[in-house]
Amino acid sequence: MKELFQEIRQFCQAGKSGVLATVVATKGSTPRKQGAKLLVYPDGSILGSVGGGCVEAEVWQEAMGVISSGKSVVREFLLSDELAAESGLVCGGTMEILIDAVGGKEKSLPLAEEILDALDGRQRVVLATLVRSPASRTTVGAKVLMAEDGDILLGSPEILSQENSAREVTLRALSTGEPQLVSLGEAELFIEVFQCLDTLLIVGAGHIAKALSTIAKLLGFRVVVVDDREEFANRQRFPEADEVIAAPIVETVKEFPISPGTFVVIATRGHKLDYEALRAVVEFPATYIGVIGSKRKVNLIYRQLAVEGVPPEKLHHVHIPIGLNLGARTSEEIALSIMAEILMEKLGGDGKPLRLAPEMMS
Repeated sequence: MKELFQEIRQFCQAGKSGVLATVVATKGSTPRKQGAKLLVYPDGSILGSVGGGCVEAEVWQEAMGVISSGKSVVREFLLSDELAAESGLVCGGTMEILIDAVGGKEKSLPLAEEILDALDGRQRVVLATLVRSPASRTTVGAKVLMAEDGDILLGSPEILSQENSAREVTLRALSTGEPQLVSLGEAELFIEVFQCLDTLLIVGAGHIAKALSTIAKLLGFRVVVVDDREEFANRQRFPEADEVIAAPIVETVKEFPISPGTFVVIATRGHKLDYEALRAVVEFPATYIGVIGSKRKVNLIYRQLAVEGVPPEKLHHVHIPIGLNLGARTSEEIALSIMAEILMEKLGGDGKPLRLAPEMMS
């Protein structure tokens, strides 16, 4: 997501125009859900995806027309049963996609910069985009960007039909955090929340941490690595990380802003330091806390934390040993098993194979 808006900022600064296609509604089985995005550059190259295959080819054709006209449109795309099968889906569905003209230093650049600020954690913002309206004075793609308190930051407030609409829309969006298509008066608006990316805090900068950082960035996490050894915690070893902190571990993680959007992996150089780091974060509201270690280590840590008065529900929240059982041996394999477990927690999966049982294949 962040890369898309960085690219939009870049070609806006160059005075060029492109298209941002966004899935605003789906029905049935579709390869992408609401909020998925595809950026089409002025030269026709692309970044991101709204589903791949024939649907994406049709979106690209529409996008080239929008680049020429400068007028945003909404189109419905049917995913036939045959196309669905190619995407690994059980049956087809429909996708409604906003094909939105972007570009220009005055129109799109300020919006891209505000969204990038939000993704960097400065503040949460809510973007409402007009998808459909009977009013001739408003056009598809018109936008209004709102701060957390409902104050209008940028855009066209006239797309909001009532005096208190901005605050109502903002609070509703922030309560779920999920993109949604809403009706406001006679208009339909697509609402998106932009906020700091989920953060993976890696405590310890060894071989597993190095592989973990690489995989996490590919999966869209903001990555922060902490270690008290400068020869390990440095930009040469972690070029992809958002932050690399060479400082005392326990003091650093105590001060780190841990929230429900934070995932913590503790993999330091020794049991004592692992324990101290865990003790520093265990009572914070992280979505996930995991510690490298053996089953024997679990009992030692749990007993020690219990003696220190850590509530049982906090102890049960900690993943030790860490990761899914993939039979991993190498640092890279272990890192993959850890990220698989983190994604399972984040997305609500169960970690079971998706394959059909043999008796269901006939």
